Amino acid sequence: MKQTILLIPLLLALAACGSAPAPAPPAAAQAESKPEPASEPGVVTLDEKMNGREWIAVESVKQGGEVESVRATGRLTTHEDSTWKVGSITDGRIVRVLAKLGDRVTTGQILLKLHSHDVHEARADHARAKGERHRSQAALALALRMRDRARRLFELKAGSLEQVERAETELLAAQAAVQSAEVEVRRTEIHLIEGLQVDPNEPEDHKPDDLLHDEDLVPIKSPGAGTVLRRLIAEGSVVSAGQELMVVSDLGRLRLIASLGEQDLPAIRSGAAARIELAALPGRIFSGKVDRIGEEMDPQTRTAEVWITIAAAGQALKPEGYANVEILTGAMRPGIFIPSEAVQDVGGSPAVFVQTGPGRFTVRPISPGERFLDRVEIRQGLAAGDLIVVKGSFLLKSQLLKSTLE
Repeated sequence: MKQTILLIPLLLALAACGSAPAPAPPAAAQAESKPEPASEPGVVTLDEKMNGREWIAVESVKQGGEVESVRATGRLTTHEDSTWKVGSITDGRIVRVLAKLGDRVTTGQILLKLHSHDVHEARADHARAKGERHRSQAALALALRMRDRARRLFELKAGSLEQVERAETELLAAQAAVQSAEVEVRRTEIHLIEGLQVDPNEPEDHKPDDLLHDEDLVPIKSPGAGTVLRRLIAEGSVVSAGQELMVVSDLGRLRLIASLGEQDLPAIRSGAAARIELAALPGRIFSGKVDRIGEEMDPQTRTAEVWITIAAAGQALKPEGYANVEILTGAMRPGIFIPSEAVQDVGGSPAVFVQTGPGRFTVRPISPGERFLDRVEIRQGLAAGDLIVVKGSFLLKSQLLKSTLE
């Protein structure tokens, strides 16, 4: 009985120890475990370090207008005024090719060298013409002396008038022969210098069996500065006069051929400005000008060709590529227009980021309208004076998505 009474206080003490509350954690630990308040929906807040970077650019919305335009798709081609088809000026065989595909060449640069028998024949004709000129000049000198002798004899009563007249006639014939010989020498010389572009005289150190002497080869030069687009021959090819050998084009000046429907043609005029954009180079706009509007419609597509010259195309545009073009009509369309880069797809709807404070950007849904290459019309959602992000909006969208997922 005494043992039972003594165990009861002990059991009560042990139970009291097991139910005692745990000690409270330090205040710092409580602060770290406290959950952060949720960010405001549709708002991106950047710290001072991130907000000061150059990847964010803000622009004030202005009430203005854009020139109305007609949009179409076109095909890039070389410009016929800056494209040259290099041909052979005589029959022969290509022995040296000095320019490859893709090489940039200058005006007058030698592209090929051709061996032709025309060079030797032309030099032989030139030598014969010079020999005939020398013979006719000697005959003229003799005719002049004979005429003078006939005149002296006639003055001395030792010759007849008939002899004087005959001598005068022979002198005139000799003078005509010299003039004809001069013309022939000049003709053969021009053919060699300007036509075949070789020295009209046979080189002194030329060996008769050396058929590939450099001064005997006909140089084929580039008529303009540009890039070698096509090469249609190789060394050893036998070519004929007029045969196309290479194509050289200045790729800094291209042409865009667009097809416009008959409903758009009345708004287009020759000389109208155009803006060209490639899908591979978004945001980069090239300028152009309408050169010609087709005179007839395609019977199947009911469209007409519009030729546009692109100046200062550089190496970014390539012939036979496709591009989007806007041809300005001259009429103004009032409204609010912002850069296309500012518009982002947020939650399946178009929106922009509006700056509402330092480092604070709010998503605002918009209703876009017509697109003008690098700018888009805003029908609803923005007003003049709003500060919108025109550069870096995609990164803000990424930050917004990241905060939403967190």
